[in-house]
Amino acid sequence: MSAWLSCNQVIDLLCEYLEDDVTPDLREQIDDHLRRCRDCSTFLEQYQNTTSICRETLAREMPAELKQDMLVVLRDQLEKTG
Repeated sequence: MSAWLSCNQVIDLLCEYLEDDVTPDLREQIDDHLRRCRDCSTFLEQYQNTTSICRETLAREMPAELKQDMLVVLRDQLEKTG
């Protein structure tokens, strides 16, 4: 195994790590870092929770009344600027 990864390196690789787009050796190094570094493991957990909340929020249907109100506001803005 090569040198210890810094916290900045782990954070920079986080998306690739989560998408399983890292080599097995690099995954092992990141896993090792996450086991030893409470700050990075906490960051990873919070990142995963945040992306999960965003996915859930985007999957919800906007209430019809809110959608209509937003369309009115957007049309008014277009008329003012157009």
